[in-house]
Amino acid sequence: MKACFAAALLLPAVIHGSDPEVIKPRKDDMLVTVISSKIYNGYQRTQTADGKTKPETYAFGDGEALTEGAVDRYLEKVTFSEVAQTLAGPLAQQAYITGSPPAQTDLLIMVKWGSTGMHDNSAAGGTAAGLPYFMPTEVAPGVFSKPSNPMVEQMPVQPGVMGGGGGADTDPLRAFEQMTGFQNQIRDRSNARTARLLGYDDELERIRLYDAFVGMKDYQAELVSDLEDARYFVVLVAYDFQKLWKEKQKKVLWITRYSIRSRGSRFDRDLAAMSQMASKYFGQDTNGLKRDVGGRVNLGELKILDDAVKK
Repeated sequence: MKACFAAALLLPAVIHGSDPEVIKPRKDDMLVTVISSKIYNGYQRTQTADGKTKPETYAFGDGEALTEGAVDRYLEKVTFSEVAQTLAGPLAQQAYITGSPPAQTDLLIMVKWGSTGMHDNSAAGGTAAGLPYFMPTEVAPGVFSKPSNPMVEQMPVQPGVMGGGGGADTDPLRAFEQMTGFQNQIRDRSNARTARLLGYDDELERIRLYDAFVGMKDYQAELVSDLEDARYFVVLVAYDFQKLWKEKQKKVLWITRYSIRSRGSRFDRDLAAMSQMASKYFGQDTNGLKRDVGGRVNLGELKILDDAVKK
């Protein structure tokens, strides 16, 4: 995250497009978006006298794309400006509006997006092994230095395997078992990191606590399958803008994470649809994972109307 939040990108323009066209999808063309959203520090939306959600103003913090694995031209060609323009519509539907001067801005929304890699079972590979969690340290102190999940603790080195000392094991079966155990530890560690990045960690913990219930193992397998497949993701971290601007204090109000499977998808094409499905949870607490299914949406050509045009 960049240190200079005061240099956050303010978008003074209004984003418009032609009337959205919902493309009726085939069954195998459905877009499944997995969403995790949390609120912090007592954040809560307020209602106006007529029962509507009170609008809140925001500025975007200049984000960046982080990827792992193979080069993805559909992801790499998307700029921060394009991501911000695409997000403006779904945010506006939830009464988050942009274009206000700093003194009247409520939120700074930091935007991160990218893709995780597929688990490849190699000692050097692993999903999201090089990606940060995007969990601000003021929300979870020490999360970058000492993961609390036992799955992510330092892996022991097996004697005779991967330079663990004691020489190579002369029993081929035992050497194979040791290598398999080492790879499983890498796999668990990789999955744990990806779970935090995508917001799956709380759901997996619930499963661990209630694994005696029927169906939990199947659900766990489904989640692990998600983690081990490549996924496009977006992470929005909303800070109290006034506290940051006036007091230089970082106060996180909400974090929303959402992702789709990369296979059969294109980030440049599907960002609008996945953001639309996730938008109902912006500034809300999902209390676990939400899985929304819908068709891909063609928003038409985006047009930016300057303030001068509006006048």
